[in-house]
Amino acid sequence: LRETIWAVQENSHSLEEFVLRTRNFLQRVLPQKSIEWDVKTEGEISGMLTANQSLQLFRIIQEATQNIVKHSDATIS
Repeated sequence: LRETIWAVQENSHSLEEFVLRTRNFLQRVLPQKSIEWDVKTEGEISGMLTANQSLQLFRIIQEATQNIVKHSDATIS
C-alpha cells in the first residue's frame, strides 16, 4: 500500500527513486520466504516517470513478485 500511495502522491518520479522503491519492496518481501534476490540496472538511471507509469510498473513488479513467492518454490530471484 505504501508504494501505491507514493506512486500517486506526486506528478512524477525519477527512475533512480523508482529503483530504490523497488529494492525496498523486494527487501521486505523476499527474505521472509528465504529467496535471494538482486536488482540490476544498466546504463545511467536518469529520467522521469509519470505517477501513472510509476504505479503501473510497480504493480507489475508486485504481481511478478507474488507469483514467484506463491508458485515457484524459488530460492533465487
